[in-house]
Amino acid sequence: MRQGGTKLVSKESIEANFYNIYKRMISIKEFENWVYRTPEIELFYGELYFSLIDLNYNQKYAGRDVMKLLEEYIPFAHFEYVRLTRCLKAVSNEEKIQSGVLEQLYEDYCRGYSFLRFIGLSCVGEADDPDLAGHDLTHHRQVFYWKMKCEADRLLGSLENGDILLTGEYQYTDNRSDEDRIEFTNIGKLFQT
Repeated sequence: MRQGGTKLVSKESIEANFYNIYKRMISIKEFENWVYRTPEIELFYGELYFSLIDLNYNQKYAGRDVMKLLEEYIPFAHFEYVRLTRCLKAVSNEEKIQSGVLEQLYEDYCRGYSFLRFIGLSCVGEADDPDLAGHDLTHHRQVFYWKMKCEADRLLGSLENGDILLTGEYQYTDNRSDEDRIEFTNIGKLFQT
């Protein structure tokens, strides 16, 4: 317990805030205020705490400086796993997939998660398909969502059983058999209805 009866902040909670600022899920000002309220950073990270306290958060490149300081302390594999499985579950479980989730998965594909190839390429194809102009999209959308859900389920299985092992930010080890890497070996099969 801290003085005043408040609970100590856990190392995992601190790492989560490091990840959140790194991924720009919180503002630099929110992060600065949190640093000043969280002396437990010193307990777990020693000198890093003083470097964060000493940083001028009002300078133009404060965000870049924070990222440089924090990069080596963030367990990216854990947080990326949580984020990525949350996105894939959103695709798998929703009646209608939210476009923001697919956009995030497309960005993840572009940044290095090449196992998201089918989802990424499908999103681009869906957005740019000139043959869809002026047509009833109900059936087409249903097929598209069904394919996305099937692929999300397939990838969730591979992530959850460790066949795809996230090792860092946009880094992974793929332990699947060639047959299971269908997005690389036979992507045409995924595009079939």
